[in-house]
Amino acid sequence: MDMYKTLNIIVLIVFCILLIICILFLIIRIINVKKDNTMFKNVTNLLNNIANKLKNDLEDEKLKPEVKSVNTNINKKRKKNNKQPTLFDELDINLDLEQEEEITKIPDNAFKVERVSKKNNAQALYDFKMVLPNKILFIKIIPNFSNAEICMNNAVKWQIKKSFNDKSNKFIDVDEFVRFDPQKEIDYIKTSKVALIYPHSNTILRYINECEMKFVTPKNDLNGLFVMTYQNLVDNYKDIKCEGKKI
Repeated sequence: MDMYKTLNIIVLIVFCILLIICILFLIIRIINVKKDNTMFKNVTNLLNNIANKLKNDLEDEKLKPEVKSVNTNINKKRKKNNKQPTLFDELDINLDLEQEEEITKIPDNAFKVERVSKKNNAQALYDFKMVLPNKILFIKIIPNFSNAEICMNNAVKWQIKKSFNDKSNKFIDVDEFVRFDPQKEIDYIKTSKVALIYPHSNTILRYINECEMKFVTPKNDLNGLFVMTYQNLVDNYKDIKCEGKKI
C-alpha cells in the first residue's frame, strides 16, 4: 500500500514538472511570437515611411508623369551647406541616376512595399520587396534582439557573438539569401539585396583574410548585398532625398 502511494506521488510530481515545462515553453513561445510581430510591424512601417517620403519628394517637385531624370544626390546639398556626408550618401538605396541613366516613366507599382509571407511561399528567400522607380530592393530581416556583434566569417557564414570570447557558435542562416541573384529573374530593372539587422548590432565585422577584419557599413557593396541595422535606418532615413526636374 505504501509503495502504491509512493508511486502515485512520484507520478504526480513528474506530471507537475512536465506541466510546468510545457507552460514555460508556451510562455516563451508567446513572447517570441510577440517579438516577431512587433519586429515585422516596425520594419513595415519604416519601409512604408521611406517609400512615401520618396514619393512625396517627387510630387512636391511637380514632376511630369514622364520623368526625364530622378536622382538623390545628397552630396550636392551637403557641399553647399558644408555638412558632413550622412549614412546614405553613398548607399545604393538612393535613387541615384546621375550616370547616363534615365527613367522614361515611373512604374505604376513604384514606391510599393510588399511583405513576402512564408505561409504562402515556403521558399521565400526574403521578407520584403520594395519597388522604386529605378530599382527593386529585396530585404531580409536578421533578428538580433540582444544587439550582439555580427561577424561574417565568410560570404554565407555569419556568426552572432555576445562578446569577443563568445564560443557559443550561434550562426545566422543567410546562405540562400546571399546566393539568391534576383537580377537573373528581373532583367528590366536594377536590383539590390539588403540584410536588415533588427533592432541593432554593436558591431558588424567581416573577415578579409585569416588574420584581418574590417567594419561593415551600409556603404559597403558586398556583391549587390548591403548590410545595415534597423536603428541606423530609423536614425537616417530622413536624409534620403528624391529630386527631379521641375516642369
